[in-house]
Amino acid sequence: MLMFGGYFVAGRHGAVAGLTSRDLVALRYVLPGLVFVPLLLKWGGVRNLGGVGWMRGATLTLLGGAPYAFLVMVGVQFAPGVHATVITPGFTPIAGAILAHAMLGEPVTLRAIIGIPVALVGIVRVAGPGLWSVGPSVWLGDMMFAAASISYALYTVLLRRWQVPPLTAAAVINVLSAGIWLPVYAVLSDLQSLTAVPFGEIIGQAVFQGVFTSVAALFLYVRAVHVLGASQTSFFFVLVPVFGTLLASIVLDERVSAVQGAGIAAVAVAMMLATFRRRD
Repeated sequence: MLMFGGYFVAGRHGAVAGLTSRDLVALRYVLPGLVFVPLLLKWGGVRNLGGVGWMRGATLTLLGGAPYAFLVMVGVQFAPGVHATVITPGFTPIAGAILAHAMLGEPVTLRAIIGIPVALVGIVRVAGPGLWSVGPSVWLGDMMFAAASISYALYTVLLRRWQVPPLTAAAVINVLSAGIWLPVYAVLSDLQSLTAVPFGEIIGQAVFQGVFTSVAALFLYVRAVHVLGASQTSFFFVLVPVFGTLLASIVLDERVSAVQGAGIAAVAVAMMLATFRRRD
């Protein structure tokens, strides 16, 4: 979640430097896409996509890969970015708990029922006044963020149901995302924004987005799904705006207010309520 929170901060840093949302999605998948291609070929070849199968691989990529990332990026064109930091991580644990219960039979614990509303209150506090920004098309962006939440929750449940190994999942999602996005990007983008920003920014984005967000964070997330279950793992998404806010204060010099501090504390309490397990 720390790395996922850093994704938003890195994206903001790149946008300020002059990169577009299309550039950021492309930089996120170009390195891991190239690295994982030979590994997938070694593990099982093109026919069965590393043992996952094309149908399952395409479904996971659609729900948690480049299409999901672009849905969020399009959403921020209509609604403030702060809405994305609240709605996407806020609704993911709710959708995750419902889907995990319906599809996997995972119980919805009393702690989660209490913890989720507390976490939502904390996230709203972290978001601050920008959450109440309104406009004629804000609802459209908010609907995209909600759809992204459901998408990632379903992705989480399917990972658990199909028992896809973490490294294989990272390989399949990154290779297919690169295969989907990079050709479209090459055709539709004039690359002017890439040539206008410092080369160090491009390298930094490619390394952070490609190595940390698309490989390390994804690997750890899939592993957590297998260890903790889909419902409990999805609840950890409430930490994304917390880490994002703290990282923004360090990297982007954005001040953390007392209200945001209270929100961070509320999220921490909610995490303890929803995920703490007594040991016999």
